[in-house]
Amino acid sequence: MIWRLPDRILTFDRPLVMGILNLTPDSFSDGGKYYKNGCIDADAAVAAAADMERAGADVIDVGAESTRPGCTPLSGEEEWARLEPLFAAVGGKVSVPISIDTYHPETAARAVAAGAQIINDVTGFSDPDMLAVAAETQAAIILMHCADISDKPDAVGEVRSFFAGFDPIARKYGIPAEKIMLDVGVGFGKSMEQNLELIRRCGATRVNGRPILVGASRKRVIEHFCGKLPPDERDAGTVAAHNLAILSGANMIRTHLIPDA
Repeated sequence: MIWRLPDRILTFDRPLVMGILNLTPDSFSDGGKYYKNGCIDADAAVAAAADMERAGADVIDVGAESTRPGCTPLSGEEEWARLEPLFAAVGGKVSVPISIDTYHPETAARAVAAGAQIINDVTGFSDPDMLAVAAETQAAIILMHCADISDKPDAVGEVRSFFAGFDPIARKYGIPAEKIMLDVGVGFGKSMEQNLELIRRCGATRVNGRPILVGASRKRVIEHFCGKLPPDERDAGTVAAHNLAILSGANMIRTHLIPDA
């Protein structure tokens, strides 16, 4: 099993770790952490990315728009205005690949041109323009399940069917199978019970031997593991959830906190 990026191939002889770097003022967990006087503090953000790499992160996932319920949508221009200082400053300071967390095709194209190697689209590449960007840039992609299945009886089957249904779309746009990672979409369009089931049985959603990502970090579902705590106090529960996912077959976990290696 491999994941082919533009300049390297990632293998999965061990679970990999994706560190979260939020350049947002309103994310549910760490919004505003890299702001100073209303602007992105690029030096602080780059230092955080470097700290993640030293602690053992294999990928850094950078986003500038919150996806929490009730968040304010951004235009592509507004999003890139937050991201551009980071990409301008990060060159040569981080050696692990950078993923761009966006659903705006223009942002994805700019980020890949600036050095990102992965496109992480929380809308499941529903926009044909995003598919075209992925094909044209040859970036690796993370395909996340985001449809509302909260009333469906078989969450695992629904997610697996979505992943399988992407195959003909990928072929149509010329996106090779080895560039695709699958994300079960914990917290997106799912009941609490379904989120727990997908953490526990994520391996059962695998299609054609592709790697699976689970990102449960500090989300509300973590209350099942550690009780009702504010997001920044849910790291112990996050570790429990991600360990459960790894035992089920997850190949990468996406997390806010990376303990020193």
